[in-house]
Amino acid sequence: MKCFIIKDHIAMPHLRYFLIKISIIFSIVFSDLLFSQQAYPAAKTGGNYMHNFYLPPPSPTSPRWPSWSPDGQSLAFSMHGSIWRMALGGSTAIELTNNATYDSSPAWSPDGKWIAYTTEKDHETMDLMLLNLNTGKSLPLKIGEHLYLDPAWSPDGSQLAYVSTEPNGYYNIYVQKIRKGKPVGTALQVTQDNAYGDNRLYFGNYDLHIAPTWSPDGKEILFITNRDTPLGSGGIWRMPVEKNGIKKARLIHNEQTLFRTRPHWSPDGTRFLYSSHVGGQFNHLYLLPSDGGEPYKITFGDWDNFHPRWSPDGTKLVYLSNEEGLPQLQVMETVGGKTKKLKVITKKWIEPRGTL
Repeated sequence: MKCFIIKDHIAMPHLRYFLIKISIIFSIVFSDLLFSQQAYPAAKTGGNYMHNFYLPPPSPTSPRWPSWSPDGQSLAFSMHGSIWRMALGGSTAIELTNNATYDSSPAWSPDGKWIAYTTEKDHETMDLMLLNLNTGKSLPLKIGEHLYLDPAWSPDGSQLAYVSTEPNGYYNIYVQKIRKGKPVGTALQVTQDNAYGDNRLYFGNYDLHIAPTWSPDGKEILFITNRDTPLGSGGIWRMPVEKNGIKKARLIHNEQTLFRTRPHWSPDGTRFLYSSHVGGQFNHLYLLPSDGGEPYKITFGDWDNFHPRWSPDGTKLVYLSNEEGLPQLQVMETVGGKTKKLKVITKKWIEPRGTL
């Protein structure tokens, strides 16, 4: 069940402040109660560190996980436990899903017809869904006791990469063929369970394989893994899209601050974009050649910039910035570096919302 505090028409400022404070306290207490039990029981590695830094937050009140439309004119993102869309030059967000789950991590298909997204059920499971933008209906893609997350479309829209804890509870990358909104055949497992040989701090014995992003030609995947790493979250690797592609994976960038990294390959394939807090306490955006090299920092300040994504034509970047408090959408031009904040001023809900 989703709970919201709607504040547009509260007449008494003190009442508004009181209600917001109560809602925050309730959220903290309720969250603590949930995590005192075994959250996401199907996941056997990563622990609370993964829950806090990798898995999508259940119901943020500001935008998260932005994704471009194929024409570069709109953005999809998660907010209030639903998936939303907003025009690039607008300030009105339109709700696209209204489920009894916490929806997050939208990924817009290259043909513009579908949005893949995750649904979370009471800190127990995460499923993958496909939203038909013509009908507004969502179809199940991957459901069950395991976690399914991090959806990423291939450039031609025929395949969807994702991360799952199936079958044994460890994070691996899969690729599923998609046709007309339905899975075709059995998903291809690109990475495999691999035991490091020792119980590593925070992450356990088994390796993590997360955050996949496709090369523009659809032949390779860039991803994050702590494979062969004794401490920390690992590095950014690339591998071919084939069965057991992990066996041909090569390390591109070794760093230990990668759970907000969310790398993304540039449309021309020459470099990739990622977020890191290396050398400091704040996340910032970096560019790195696709074959490795020296990272180039492109954002600065005493605040976080994270969840970056290239526009389809490569002329812009969208990311989240908490410069003013809660994370907000921000767009940067790739030539010149000019930035613009995209603020959600008005929200159009699927169902009417009351006022207090």
